[in-house]
Amino acid sequence: MNELISVIVPVYNVEDYLCQCLDSILRQSYKNLQIILVDDGSTDQSGKICDEYGKKDKRIEIIHKANGGLSDARNVGLASATGKFIAFVDSDDYIADTLYETLLGKIRLSNAPIAMCGFWAVDEGGKKIPERSSSDFKEGRYTKQEVFERLSFDDGWNLVVVWNKLYSRKVLERLWFPTGKLHEDQYIFCDLISACDSIYITPKKFYCYRQRKNSIMAGIYDMRRLDEVEAILYQCEHLKGVVGKDVFCRMEKKAFYLLQKGLDEIADPRGVARINALIIAYKRVITGFFSLKLYSIEEAACRYAVRLGYGYYKSHAEKIQRGKGILYKIVWIQRIWEKWIYEKLIRRN
Repeated sequence: MNELISVIVPVYNVEDYLCQCLDSILRQSYKNLQIILVDDGSTDQSGKICDEYGKKDKRIEIIHKANGGLSDARNVGLASATGKFIAFVDSDDYIADTLYETLLGKIRLSNAPIAMCGFWAVDEGGKKIPERSSSDFKEGRYTKQEVFERLSFDDGWNLVVVWNKLYSRKVLERLWFPTGKLHEDQYIFCDLISACDSIYITPKKFYCYRQRKNSIMAGIYDMRRLDEVEAILYQCEHLKGVVGKDVFCRMEKKAFYLLQKGLDEIADPRGVARINALIIAYKRVITGFFSLKLYSIEEAACRYAVRLGYGYYKSHAEKIQRGKGILYKIVWIQRIWEKWIYEKLIRRN
């Protein structure tokens, strides 16, 4: 059988890497491909490169659209996909020549609706970074219960990313990536795996995931990065009663750590309201498993100020680099401290 595979490639300002990406797809040993390039409003030469490749190979379809972000570009590609199987490639990455032949073979062999391979993390020049590459999963067919349990470990993100997999179309039919969010893969992961009975995993590394210095994930920790907390809390809500308490607690700790990181790193005052909203969601989702104590920013400010003293924060304020979230926290703590002391004095008198 020679089923069609639709390969969706969202493209945005990657003129330095796009040719390598597209050449690796065109070199695939499995030839029956629909290659959908979604130019997401690129402002460099990426759109022109797409058009040039479209003239070279009739399997390539090009969609030019206004910028809407990665999720929106993937959704547009999904709407145009006609293959029995679907794959995603990020346009600054590249793949081994036998990727789709191998993964399709695994699906046929195991009758699993999804097949996943390992990946190499590479730097901007293509040099491999072993310590950031995928874990060596044991090869074989995993039940969705086993996948959910592995999700809670440090290498669980290897399972979540969409680009190192081949999907049967039926598991993606009612799923769309959430627009306007980072960590979009994490949002859909539990729904995606719930639509399957199993997934086949090979640890062989057929995908090269480029780590760029100017990428969003390599940049400063800003409000958008809190999307990961929201996504993990969604996963926790989904997994309640599905996985054991030990697995759930590991997921809880991930969310806790990221919330604390948000408190420490985010300088934008608007982040305060969002972090507090996520803390409320955290307490709601974790009810019954609540092993970690997490305070709102106001509660934390009062407790830290009482424990260490307002003078401690004031004396250290100028030693901390400006623009960091911690400096904003100091200002916030000072304000809360003063309010707390004032109210205490009022009550006393």
